[in-house]
Amino acid sequence: MVSSSACGYAIEAAVPAGKVIPVVLDNSGSHKHPNVRAWLAYHPRLHLPLHLASGLLSDPWICWRTPHRGRWDAAQAKQGVEEVRGVPGVGMIHFVPAADGEVRCGARIGVRGRWFSYVDLEARVRSDHPRRAIRQLTDEALAVLSGSFLALYAARMGRPSIPPEMSIPPEMLLRAMLLQAFYSIRSERQLMERLEFDLLFRWFVGLGIDDQAWDHSSFTRNRDRLLAGEIAAQFLAAVLGRPRVRRLLSSDHCSVDGTLIAAWASIKSFKPKDQGGSDQGKDPPPSAGGRNVEVDFRGQTRSNETHESTTDREACLDRKGSGMEAKLCFIGHTLMENRSGLIVDTRLTLANGHAERIAALSMIEPRADRPRVVSVGADKAYDAEDFVNELRSMNVRAHVARNTNGRRSSIDGRTTRHAGYGRSQKIRKRIEQGFGWIKTVGGLRKARFIGPDKVRWAFTLTAAAYNLVRLPKLLGALA
Repeated sequence: MVSSSACGYAIEAAVPAGKVIPVVLDNSGSHKHPNVRAWLAYHPRLHLPLHLASGLLSDPWICWRTPHRGRWDAAQAKQGVEEVRGVPGVGMIHFVPAADGEVRCGARIGVRGRWFSYVDLEARVRSDHPRRAIRQLTDEALAVLSGSFLALYAARMGRPSIPPEMSIPPEMLLRAMLLQAFYSIRSERQLMERLEFDLLFRWFVGLGIDDQAWDHSSFTRNRDRLLAGEIAAQFLAAVLGRPRVRRLLSSDHCSVDGTLIAAWASIKSFKPKDQGGSDQGKDPPPSAGGRNVEVDFRGQTRSNETHESTTDREACLDRKGSGMEAKLCFIGHTLMENRSGLIVDTRLTLANGHAERIAALSMIEPRADRPRVVSVGADKAYDAEDFVNELRSMNVRAHVARNTNGRRSSIDGRTTRHAGYGRSQKIRKRIEQGFGWIKTVGGLRKARFIGPDKVRWAFTLTAAAYNLVRLPKLLGALA
């Protein structure tokens, strides 16, 4: 225990000079005690207001515990003070009478931590933080999508949502999903937990320091609502459509490629289509081994024509190359412009032998409708006669790597003799950098969703996140 005078000096030292320190009592009769009156007179900066005046809302507050009510309830005191918005700080003192009649304060409790911060959340993030430039680009793109958000949310009718099923603003929702890609956060539950305590996350999303983080189930339901509006593709186009970003893009030279995205389905779920859950006419294995029982596939013929996954029926069995393991997956396709290496378009298709070339044509066709010739770089998987002829019919130069492994290539000297062919073949390999970021940092080596629609949405948004990570440095070099 220390004397009340020493405690008063400690309080005044902790509060900036010139600030009046109002004292909130838990008992309206506490101010009548002669020792309390003497203590307040000895410390003139401590003020005992009879009501919460508006002029006091910018000053620190002190909650005073007196022994009239027994144990002091911190939760009730905090609730009472937080009813007044704008109070920057709250302290707590524990006063008890001593045997000699003097009012003393307990050193064990003393002045407690404040419930409000003097520093604005904007000031917590340094001015040169990399996320500041990304946040500015994101806000500019979201402003373009405001009309799409309004139309999407206006179509939803029904009763107003209540916590924890509250409606999350779409701008905050997309910012949170971008953070999930930036920081390799695997699940929505982990994202909401990080959003609860990380000030940088709160600043980027737009939550105040006192705002409650959303429930993970509410976040998931609101995220699924954005699937109906193709918001991810519009966001990617809005980011690339900024005037200062368009200066970085090349409209004449691009590259195309695809990569396997593992489906959220086990190979054990790949079972015959005509037999309800049993494999090769056999009964399912007993449940004694638990959910993840051992299954022997040796000697069985399994193909997409005869089998399908019971978890994700649209996931197909495919392999990356000869001699590699087959797995249930989708194929993600990207179109990269060659000047800065930014992803300008995406597709996600089922895994089959023709998906890469069909997706490439669908991404190239809108950009080939022009009198000037466009060049497209690609690897050996695109060296097919029908694909090359289709490109030439669209006035597109097919800078495709020649595949002469036991076959005749569709690319001849008319294409390879030009210096631009060699440059395209060298630059096209940069598209793998985008795939690497999307699958490792972005977390899409294995999809987190079931069904191609949700996986396609996540793939496009992660490609936009990859562009946002690279744009600040590219714009800085351009300036």
